[in-house]
Parts: sequence; structure tokens; C-alpha cells
Amino acid sequence: MPWWNFIPMLLPVIPFAVCHSLSHFNMKSRIIILLFSHCLLFNSCLVDNFEVSSLLLDSITEVKLTSNDTLFLKKDEIHEIKYSFRYFSKQREVNLKNTVKPIFYLNGLEVEKTEIDLSKETTYTLEAEFPNKSKTLSNKLNIKVLPLNQVIAEISLKSIDNTYFINKVEFQQNKLLDFIEISARLKTSEVVDLKPFTEIYSLEYNEVKLSNVSISGLPDGKFRLRATVGQVFSNSIDFEVFDPMTYIKRIDLLLDERTRNNYAVAGSSELDFSYQVIGMDDAILPIPASLIVDGQKQNSFKNVPINQAGLVNVHAEISGKKSNTIKVISRQNQVLPKIQVPIIFHVLDNLNKGISRATVDFELEKLNTDFANQFQLQPALPKSSNAVNIHMEFYLADRDESGNLLQENGINRISSGGQTFSLSSNEANYLFQRMWDPRKYVNVFVGRMDSPFGYAYYPVVKDIDLPGMSRIFDDYVLTYPYVTVISDNAMGLANNSTLAHEIGHMLALLHPFEQNSNGFECIDGDYCPDTETYLIDATNSPFVSPSNIVQNCLQQTFFSVNIMDYVDRRNSFTFDQRDRMRTAAIFNPFFAKEGNFTNSRLKPFEKSKLNPNIKPVACPNQNHFGRRFHNH
Repeated sequence: MPWWNFIPMLLPVIPFAVCHSLSHFNMKSRIIILLFSHCLLFNSCLVDNFEVSSLLLDSITEVKLTSNDTLFLKKDEIHEIKYSFRYFSKQREVNLKNTVKPIFYLNGLEVEKTEIDLSKETTYTLEAEFPNKSKTLSNKLNIKVLPLNQVIAEISLKSIDNTYFINKVEFQQNKLLDFIEISARLKTSEVVDLKPFTEIYSLEYNEVKLSNVSISGLPDGKFRLRATVGQVFSNSIDFEVFDPMTYIKRIDLLLDERTRNNYAVAGSSELDFSYQVIGMDDAILPIPASLIVDGQKQNSFKNVPINQAGLVNVHAEISGKKSNTIKVISRQNQVLPKIQVPIIFHVLDNLNKGISRATVDFELEKLNTDFANQFQLQPALPKSSNAVNIHMEFYLADRDESGNLLQENGINRISSGGQTFSLSSNEANYLFQRMWDPRKYVNVFVGRMDSPFGYAYYPVVKDIDLPGMSRIFDDYVLTYPYVTVISDNAMGLANNSTLAHEIGHMLALLHPFEQNSNGFECIDGDYCPDTETYLIDATNSPFVSPSNIVQNCLQQTFFSVNIMDYVDRRNSFTFDQRDRMRTAAIFNPFFAKEGNFTNSRLKPFEKSKLNPNIKPVACPNQNHFGRRFHNH
């Protein structure tokens, strides 16, 4: 077979070692290999006296270092240069037999060993000779060795994961190199990772060469770090090395704004925390800390689950340095018997807008989702961290007081006689005369009301003391309209919880804020410890902003979504509010109960003379700008 039938098929790669051994290491000895030619080309020729299966050397195609393709050499080390051959078989097939090793020449001198010396700053030529009779030579491969400062355009230094504070206790086994990345941009625009080649660059600590890069060997305090290669300097980054026990004055742990409450419900509450690290000079240090809940380290300071009932201890910690401890009172949630409550809407005929069957159904649905802890605002807002299901369900009454079926379930349409509602004395009598037996119905009057948006009367209780409510005895006869009045303008609004708010009052709930006689004393006025206490402006000035942000008695802002609050959007009743409402429902003889309509033992409903001194609690109106006013 003629020799021209040899066709290239195989590209084996064979390593060749380069020895770089220097007696001293200065700027000129920091070198880079630049490859100006990338292959050793051979003329195809027939190898004399070889069998058909012999191979023909064609070319060396590549010379490069093996350290991630970088071009840098390190001091006193041996590095591999990869090169490759192509062989051709006469049958145009790959032939792996009788692989022939060529002879190499560096600057015309035969390389007898597998090591070549590239330590001088000069140009080298490498060529290969095929060991046949004609001793065919390849072309020459040029290798040029230059000082680094002639080929590095700039050095870039950055911190890994934006970590600028280094805890000496936590990272005492680490080196400074573990926290940084170093890269160099060559004048050819190539970017290489410089970090592995510690002999090429230096690190400067406050512009002084750093000899010890171990974290344990660094002094406490701030320092500026940069990398240098000759006269090429990187950017600087600031670090702070600290020992928590001596460098940190204290760690302040706080409940975050969204869940600023020391109460929780086991298994459902998720609390947010925040912290500040205070240095010895009282400066705030952005040092990362860990959150510990009952001895267990948490993954985050946000949405921290409280799973156990009892007193839960929470603190932040930095390598043994502990913050203050927040004690969270966690209660076990309960599945309680559902209280069924009949309700009737007395709809007056002089309203600003019509109240349809669909509107009443919509209000009932909102009321029940509010009491079931399922009301979703649009756009969504988070629930209170203490939000619970009240286990109380309202349903539309289907009969009137005489037992006749209603034309519309839950709706009694009545003549207003021109009656509007604005907390005047004559409207109390109007309500007192027209309310149905409150033991059988929750009476909701839907009327024309310019201000406020709604009001309700508090209950009375029998056989127990309920703070803030009047206790009655067996001979008590009702002397006030135990009802709620809702403005027709509040009906049918998707994000409005006025009805749930007013029925909350009928079930003994107060507002979470409390106004003292002088308007300045901040006390827990609603008798529910798990609702945040704060002062409200007593001047009837605009109070609520759409942000739901309120300031408590400690001048801390918190995020309120409590249905009994004066905030823009509301969606939650709390654990303590549930206890109070269910207590009122059970021990108030005038609150509607499901079985009272058919209870033959129930005495006929009696009313005494109206007592005008018993006043309702009136709740905010809403003007055209979406802000509310309160009116007591």
C-alpha cells in the first residue's frame, strides 16, 4: 500500500515535564509562558523499514500547563506541558501498535531527560524529530517567557459570600485565603484564577506585606486587604477580625415588627426576630449571629416556628456570646365545640345603596371566615402570630319571632321612618323597640349612617366576673338594645371586616388600645395580654394609614391585623380574644344560641324601660381617601 494512504485518525496526549528551579524568587523570576504557535507540524512521510501497522508522526498540536489551563509557573516545582501526536495508518484506520516517541530539541539541543528548564526570561524553541532515516523535523514551537508585570493588566480581589466579618473563634482553623477570591486580567484580556499560585502574588494587610495568613494569627480589629504582583495592585476590601468575647459589648435581640408579640400558639405560630451587635465603642456591627430556640439552632431569624407549648426561651448567639433572652409564652391550640349562632339582618329602606340577597350572603361568608381564621385579604397580608379559629359559626335565621318563615332567610326589611344613625338618643329607642329577642337572634341593623361606620353594645354576664363587663343577677331585665348597627356603605366590601369587629364588641371584645381620661396613660385596656397595647389619638384626627403599622407603648412599631384594631385591613382574632368571646357567649344570657328558638323552658323575653346612660362603642368611619376616624 502506498504511503499516501496514511490518514490522520488518532490524537493521543503525552505529558512532557518542565523544570522551573530558581535559587531566588524575585520579580524577574515570576514568569508566564506565552504560546505564539500552537502546533508542531510534520510533513507526511513513509517510515522506512516499518511494518504496515507502523505509525506516522504528523504533528504536535498543543502545548500548555495543566493547572486549570493557567499560564503561570510556580517556584521550585515541576509542571506538565501537554502535547499530542497524530498517527496515520495505511488503511486509514487508527493503529495503536508500535507507538514511536520522537526526539525533542530545546533551542537546538537535544533534551535527554523528561524535564526542560524554562527559568530564564527569553524565547525558547521546541521541535521534534521523527526517528526515521531521514530524521524528519517538525516546525518550531516558540515559547516566550516574560515578567508578570508585563502581562498582567490588573488584579481583582473580592470577598466570598460578602463576608467581611471574620469570627476568630469560629474560623480559627481557617486561613485568610478561605475568604477571598483573587483573579488577574492579562493584557490579552484573558482572566485567570491567581489564588492557587501563592508565590506569584503577595497579600498586604493595611499596606504591609502579610506573612501569616492564618485567622488565629490576625489581631482583632479592622484592616484593609489587597493583593500585589510587582507594581500591579488589586482593589482593596475591608475586613474585621474579632473575638466575640472581647470585641462585642452586647447582642440585642428583638421580636421583629411583623410579629412583635411575646405570645404564640404551639404548632401554628411563626415569629420573626431581628438583632443588633453592639461593639465596645457602641457602634453597630454587621456581624452574623445564630438564633437559638430552646437550645436548638435555627436556620433563619424569620418565620421561626414555635412548636412546643410552655415558656420558650429564645436568644441570639455569636460563638458563645449570648444576647438577651426573649421568653415566648406558647399555648397549645384547641379544637373546641362549635357554637352555632343565628343572625338576622334588619335592613332599613332609606339606604344610600341597595342591600341584596347576595350582599347579605357575602357578609355572612366573610363573618364566618373571620371567625374561622380563614379570611384572606387582597392583596394578602400575613396573619397575626396568635391567630386562632374561634370555632363559632353564624347562620341566617329562617323564621321570624312568631315562627313564620321569612321571605328571605336572615333578612327582615323594615321601614326606616326616616331614621338615620349617628349615635343620637332617639335611635337607641328605635333599636330597642325593633330588636328581636336577642336570646334567639344576633340583631344586625343595616342603616343609613354618615358617621361612624358601625357601632355595637357590649354584653352583660351572669355567674362569673369578666373584666370590663357588667355582671348581672337572676332578676335582671334588659334595659338597652343589645344589637349592632352597620352602615350600608360598609356592606359588600371585600376587604372590610366591620361586621366581625362589631360582633366582637357584642362578645365582650374591647379595642386593643385604651384611652385614659387624659389620653396619655398606656395600659392593657382590652384584658387580652396577647394583643399589643398602644395609645390612640383622642382628637378625632385621621389615625390609620394603609400600612397597618402602629407604635406600641414602648415606642416600637408593630404590624397589626387584629380585627378589633383601628387599622386599614384586618384578618385575625387571637387566642385570648377567643377565650373572652366564648366566655361571653356562654355566660351572657342575652346572646343568641341555636337551641333557644325551640327551648320550651325559655321564659318570654322581657324588656324594661330604656336606660339612655348605656352607650354603644362606636367604630371608625372611612372617608374617600381610605383613612379612618374614630368616634367614641
